[in-house]
Amino acid sequence: MFLLVPAASASAVITPGGDPGRTPSNMFDYSNVTVGSNSATYNSQSNILDVFGGSFSTLEAPGRTIFADYAGAYVTYVINFTTNSPVSLNGYSLYLAEDVGSLNRSATDFVLVANGQVISNVALATVGSSYAVKFGSDSIKVSDSFAPISATTFQAVFYSNTGFNDGVRVMGFQGFGSIQGGVSTNPEPATISLALLAGVAFAAFYRRRMAR
Repeated sequence: MFLLVPAASASAVITPGGDPGRTPSNMFDYSNVTVGSNSATYNSQSNILDVFGGSFSTLEAPGRTIFADYAGAYVTYVINFTTNSPVSLNGYSLYLAEDVGSLNRSATDFVLVANGQVISNVALATVGSSYAVKFGSDSIKVSDSFAPISATTFQAVFYSNTGFNDGVRVMGFQGFGSIQGGVSTNPEPATISLALLAGVAFAAFYRRRMAR
């Protein structure tokens, strides 16, 4: 079991929020990550890739993942994943939803680990209190930002609340920053030099044609 660190993220913001769907700018899109291991989902109809923008689950609806229930116990749910290329991460948005009018599917804390170091630790609803009571909505968006972290290996950790159906429901998880070593949109110096030479040659050719 992963242990919470004492210091919570001061920059975290929690607001009402729904299913984000799939976002092209998400560095944690399922096409860009590989899930190495994860805590059990509710059943085979709940796909872990829906945490990362997928729409493969059929348990409730596409685009949401529900972890397995352990009848009111305090449970830690973990996803270990890697990005296909090194990323410079400076923030994320996490979307969660509990059952309307209950503690079911609710989480008390979320921790994000990068390369073995905790980079975000966010307190959500307190034990025995729901998102709806604390934030005014049973669906929430958790956002945090921090100094850029270069990493490829991540761990997302969810701590369940005391609902009887305590498997946390995740609607989406988006990472923000930049992919390192990607194709640059700026021309390389060699390309610029070749372009200048080509321009000079064309100008000389044009002047000779006009002189005839």
